[in-house]
Amino acid sequence: MRVFISCISVLFSFFGFAQDRVFSCGNNGEIIEFNNQTCSARSLGVYDVFGDIAVTQNGEIYGIIDRLYRIDTISQISVAISPVLISNIGGLGLLALDNNTLLYDKSDSLFLYDLTTNIESLLGVVGYGTNGDFAMFEGLIYMISNNNELIRIELDSSNTSIQTITNIGVLGNISFNPYGIFTTYINCTSSLRRLFLIDGKTIYSVNETNAQVEEICTLQNQEISFGAATLYGSDNGSFTGIIPNVFTPNGDGVNDEYRIDSTDNISLFQIINRWGNVVYSWSSGVLNWDGKDVSEGVYFYRIQYISCSEELTKTGHITLLK
Repeated sequence: MRVFISCISVLFSFFGFAQDRVFSCGNNGEIIEFNNQTCSARSLGVYDVFGDIAVTQNGEIYGIIDRLYRIDTISQISVAISPVLISNIGGLGLLALDNNTLLYDKSDSLFLYDLTTNIESLLGVVGYGTNGDFAMFEGLIYMISNNNELIRIELDSSNTSIQTITNIGVLGNISFNPYGIFTTYINCTSSLRRLFLIDGKTIYSVNETNAQVEEICTLQNQEISFGAATLYGSDNGSFTGIIPNVFTPNGDGVNDEYRIDSTDNISLFQIINRWGNVVYSWSSGVLNWDGKDVSEGVYFYRIQYISCSEELTKTGHITLLK
């Protein structure tokens, strides 16, 4: 039986996403992942109240207060990774230039932090303070100033000096006060990205050439956003990843937990027995089931997930062997 188990435990169902993932940090310390096409969101836990967050392309999430933090949304903890960098946070922005370099502001200047050497360096003076966020769009940095202006910043090819600074114009009206700026796809069928803003809980598209904004929708049941960041996918809504459909919780140390490491865009995961009773339910944190309180047999899973602009459901079966 053990040989049989070890052979079938490598069976999988293909599932997952390569579309963009967009995150936001709120004024209550909560970090959410949201979809600007459906205005749906899910909580990734409550942490410190960060001035802004950034995400690298290898999936690491960082936050900034007076120092930098690495955020683990699976274990739902944040750990300081730098000494104190800023004594007064003011309007604080954070942006990942690559997997090893973070950009942030102090007053009217921009600084770089090298994650491999833990060294801070001055990038240059911008002349504008930030209202709380940066975004990279088509190779250029866009910043919301503390006067609600859209500022475009061009760096050199090595990202070590500022080449040009352009004031595009004032965003919105006198009551407009956006803290978050991010980039993602325009809509479900598009292969093009554009700039978006978050003012409180409301999402706007923004024209990068004239700073004009257009309301998209309002996020429900969320605190006011202090900043946003995007983990870019390879395309707009394709499937990647795997779901295991066999596991063996027999205490031998091999395949003893049913686990899905990549929960991108999954809002709810449930395991159901043959009588229709839910024996395991997940909505955030680590997705793992030990199967100890149930008997050997076939169970069914139900997954609710966001694919492009739609919330969909996928079902399948899991074989539990002891």
